[in-house]
Amino acid sequence: MRLRIVYHVKSICEYLNLYKNSFGERSYKYVIMLVHAMILLEGQINCLRVSQQWYEKVAHQRISDFLNQGKVNIRELNNERVKHLLELAVKHPQNQDLLGEYLLFSIDPSDFKKYKKEKSQGVRWSGDGKSKYLTHSFVLSSFIYGESTIPFKKSLYWGKKSSKKRPSKAEIYLKLARKAEQWLKYDKQGIIVMDGEGCNKKILKAIHENKAWRGFVTKFPRTRNIIINGNKIHIRKYLANLMQSDFSIKKIKGKDISYHTFQATVPSLEFLGTCSFVVIQDEKNNLDQKTFRVLITDILSLTTEQILTIYARRWKQETYHQIIKCNLGVKSYKQRNLKAVICLLELADLAFSFLETQRLTQTPWQPSLSQVRNSIMADFQAQLSVSRPLPLVA
Repeated sequence: MRLRIVYHVKSICEYLNLYKNSFGERSYKYVIMLVHAMILLEGQINCLRVSQQWYEKVAHQRISDFLNQGKVNIRELNNERVKHLLELAVKHPQNQDLLGEYLLFSIDPSDFKKYKKEKSQGVRWSGDGKSKYLTHSFVLSSFIYGESTIPFKKSLYWGKKSSKKRPSKAEIYLKLARKAEQWLKYDKQGIIVMDGEGCNKKILKAIHENKAWRGFVTKFPRTRNIIINGNKIHIRKYLANLMQSDFSIKKIKGKDISYHTFQATVPSLEFLGTCSFVVIQDEKNNLDQKTFRVLITDILSLTTEQILTIYARRWKQETYHQIIKCNLGVKSYKQRNLKAVICLLELADLAFSFLETQRLTQTPWQPSLSQVRNSIMADFQAQLSVSRPLPLVA
């Protein structure tokens, strides 16, 4: 269905109008075009396709010029968008559960490909030994409350052509955490959730000593020693000694999770003191260490069920990455200018936030963003058939 028919979808236009002040008058026109295309073209977007599908003849180069040079206040847009969606998420009854007092802040890197004339183009090798495509690596972050994901700020980790020293991932993680501190309100305690790359001495020490954060939950690497009851043992050896009888079963969101818990200290992270560990067995009755995931947290007051739920919800960060890449069309792009790439990603976050806002305000409540999009289209088609009834065909 051409965008010239559906760009008047009322709910999308009303939502975008909330952030109109973050764009110039001419830029706002292209924002409407791109966000509608991201939502309604199911991720198959580029400047040429958007211009061909729009309601009037617009040169695709103008859309590209907007991304590179358009007036966009990204900081204001990000702050207003997060404020609006976070308030909805915190108040929504569907999000009130055993983690109701905690606001999760998830940090995770992700790669985005650059293409030109069907060939990849970028700034670094993939490093997998099989292909030579080049990518931009961004560290993306988001707030997670209940079943809601609120995209936050992002930072380029690898890809910026500059004479300055490239910041480490630890520095970027801490920079994003500092920016997120101002949002720790609504009487909620902040918990930082990270994958294995976040289990870094510099990162964990800064979080542990920062009173703004309640603590962290992250994957524990299998390269370190731990001390249990005064005895030092390597984590791999400890896992190898586990028997099936050491694991318990707990049902999380209707799924049986096999887990084992213990408390220990880590010599290389001695500033943390005693920490809680949870070993998750992905395949029941399989004691192969490759099927284990080990989590560590410095919040001893968390129950096992809460820790399992927190890390399960970290997957919503991965789902957010998948949606903006595949469903909203930013998996790859042809823009060379970093400003254009950042602008494109921010508009994808705006489209994602619109779908999440609709999910939180629609009745009945929809469990997935795909269902939200389908319901928007069905509602529009119903309104179209009423206002413009089709002639009967004999």
